[in-house]
Amino acid sequence: MTNQNIKEVVVYTLNEKVDPANAFAFVREILAGYHGVVSIETEQMLNDPLTYMDIIVWENAKQAQEAQQNFEKHPRASEFGHYFKETKFFAHFQPLQSN
Repeated sequence: MTNQNIKEVVVYTLNEKVDPANAFAFVREILAGYHGVVSIETEQMLNDPLTYMDIIVWENAKQAQEAQQNFEKHPRASEFGHYFKETKFFAHFQPLQSN
């Protein structure tokens, strides 16, 4: 992988009784503890209001992968199940190289 910005795409469903603003604040608090986060964007699925997609831009692949590997060690990781019902998709993407 290159030293370019990497996009992390996460599609997930919130638990029904959770206030989305609290769930988003929880995610941002956890991500704030990792180096390399450039931006976070959250989108809501049109036909399922409990399903969201986060696009997190990381400075590089190493930082994205380290955050993924260390997530469960975060002091608040045990609270994840309170907010989130299911992670439907999680992956890192790199830009295509132009020829």
